[in-house]
Amino acid sequence: MSHAHRRTRTGHISNDSRIRNWRISNTLEVSIFTFCVNVRHGAGFQKI
Repeated sequence: MSHAHRRTRTGHISNDSRIRNWRISNTLEVSIFTFCVNVRHGAGFQKI
């Protein structure tokens, strides 16, 4: 375990964190977008 950690500590951790942050922000944007669309549709249905 320690050997692997030592090896990945140089440049892989920053890459992984970048990818992880990108994934998190991407899913957040998508969820917010879908939420807004759902709210719009819900408001439209309520008016009818």
